[in-house]
Amino acid sequence: MLTVIFTLTIGGTVLAAPARLYAAESVQVAAAPAPAIPESLSDTAAWQLTLDYEDTRVEGVVAGAAGPILVTDHGAMGLDPHTGETTWSYTRPAKTVHFGAGCWEASIWCYGVLSPDRNHLVLGYDAGRLGTPLVVLNTANGEVAFEHYYSDRTWRGKNRGTEFDRREGPSIQVTDNVLWVGQEILSLTDGSLQATLSDDYDARYGSEDCPRDDVQSCRQLFPPEHGGHSTLVLGSTCWNPNYVYEENDQSVWCEVAIAPDDDPTGIITVDAVVPKSAAWPRLVFADGWTVRYADPEAAYATLSEQTSREQTEKLNFPLEAVSIDALSGTESAPSIPLGEFNGPIDDYWMHPRTITLFQAQANPDETGSRSVFDTTSGHIYTYDELAEQTSGYTYLDSLRFSSNGASTNVIRTDDSIALLLRNLDLNRSALPGDDLDTNLLQAPGVIAVVARQYTYTVNGDLDRTTTVIVGFCG
Repeated sequence: MLTVIFTLTIGGTVLAAPARLYAAESVQVAAAPAPAIPESLSDTAAWQLTLDYEDTRVEGVVAGAAGPILVTDHGAMGLDPHTGETTWSYTRPAKTVHFGAGCWEASIWCYGVLSPDRNHLVLGYDAGRLGTPLVVLNTANGEVAFEHYYSDRTWRGKNRGTEFDRREGPSIQVTDNVLWVGQEILSLTDGSLQATLSDDYDARYGSEDCPRDDVQSCRQLFPPEHGGHSTLVLGSTCWNPNYVYEENDQSVWCEVAIAPDDDPTGIITVDAVVPKSAAWPRLVFADGWTVRYADPEAAYATLSEQTSREQTEKLNFPLEAVSIDALSGTESAPSIPLGEFNGPIDDYWMHPRTITLFQAQANPDETGSRSVFDTTSGHIYTYDELAEQTSGYTYLDSLRFSSNGASTNVIRTDDSIALLLRNLDLNRSALPGDDLDTNLLQAPGVIAVVARQYTYTVNGDLDRTTTVIVGFCG
């Protein structure tokens, strides 16, 4: 049963905004039991969608509680996992915004943020100088849980009118229970105010000071869009223990401030967190889990002795996976030894429930090996082990794609072909560097291949962009 609802939010500050920004069209459905996520990828597609940017600009595809969800430049729509047909939808004439720098550091698709349990989706709309109306949707049926008007005078007008900040919204963070925006903690159920943070903790900024006297330079990270299921990540400070050599911007050590989402003043500092190795460090959180040095004192001493980035990148340390929900006291889960690795390397947007780890090799002529930690089972798999599997979440998470112009190959971790998808040409999904702008989405009822394809003119100019979604029902 479909329910079509037209809403017009009027009141307070909203009266000063053009009505076209706030008139929403909502199509809802009755919630139904969610199908299981398939454990294998069949060789026959059940359905395919091809969406032109000129008609439907798809900003991202995420896995909701009942199936895939398209996030567009005007809203979101749920898809039937068995047919690909639209079930529920929510749209406004205004443009959806890209959430702020915290999300940018963790995802290439930041126009909609899911709660870790996938039950809620947060959208934001561009109201220009007036701020950002936020909308929280139930992902099972499209029902609006609540709307919240966010106005940030500090950032108002920053880069306004430039291509870089034209549609940027606030940085937000979502747990299973709350939405953190600015200094406000809101209930995901009804939007009621649960707490107000001090100026020291704000979803736009991390802390200001280095926590150690012997550290001259630190980097404060924006909080990620996800932390734990019931734990907020309030701020992160990262640095290099050896601040003498010139490349000290290669942060390899982080301290993270966390707190239960029902008691954000109960702040706990977690040290020895390992960031993704990069000149711009980023923490990896998957389903509420992150990576720490298992022997912090020994690791810090070793890192302090290194005099170049190349030396650090050739080191392996005993690492452990830790649940920040367990560290904050909201659940019980032991730390899990991972073995010796250099650090995590993967991206949340592609792997929301696994963490890929890199093991460096002392011989510069050898390529380092990789393993994958599965947060749902607590197991760690080498790439060799995954290459021998044919099903399971971690196996599917490890697959990648290549295209020969007529068909698409699904590639295992050992570069062998797991599956040949005939009549599916992803060759036009190539990006600079020949990488495919393609990922595998595991959602209730369907495994979906999601690709962006590009068509160019004879002069080499971009002519057309489409989003292709192919559903495999196992």
